[in-house]
Amino acid sequence: GFAIAALVVSLLLLGRTVVRNPAWADTFTLLSTLAEDHPESWMSQRAVAVGFERVGDDDAASRAYETALELAPDHYQLLVEVAVFRNSMGSTAASEALLEEAIRLMPRRPEAYSRMAEMRILRGDGRGAHQAALRGVAAARADREIWALLSESYVMKADLEAALRARRASIGVESTAAGWNRMGELFQALDRAEEAAAARDAAARLPTPPTRGSGAGG
Repeated sequence: GFAIAALVVSLLLLGRTVVRNPAWADTFTLLSTLAEDHPESWMSQRAVAVGFERVGDDDAASRAYETALELAPDHYQLLVEVAVFRNSMGSTAASEALLEEAIRLMPRRPEAYSRMAEMRILRGDGRGAHQAALRGVAAARADREIWALLSESYVMKADLEAALRARRASIGVESTAAGWNRMGELFQALDRAEEAAAARDAAARLPTPPTRGSGAGG
């Protein structure tokens, strides 16, 4: 897949750079050299951007992401990743424009809808999150996360019965401990103690994966 291919290419490029450059131990030198040696590769530019982002150099990360997009403007996953980065930097409009472009390219993939809904939830935009999640449910294939985000958008509208229905649909796609625990919380908020306990029991019987993201899509 995309992640594996990018990792393999990045490692190969990294190996070539390390052999030629004794300053490889310096992270900034390494990342800068990788970008300079392979300006034609969007994968290397993406790897550089991720590296700079991880060490806190957001300006350098932004430049590398922009270069990667110039080299691969129609790459769905890259568009989504840069959108997430732009949002983290406070560039809401730029982030949403990238997600809309990803949706235009591949309207039946759920990730762009999910990230749009999640970002809006985190900004407190319940109406916008609901719209994004509904678009995702209507257009994308059955996806656990988009149903979970739709559920959370109903919570923001204080429609807990609808939130339960969407959460059930999410669990129907993929049963997770996080999903069942969230259902238990919804039942509890509705004073349905027995059903809340049953949901928590169902969660306890499932493995709990490492936490990712905001948790809204669990």
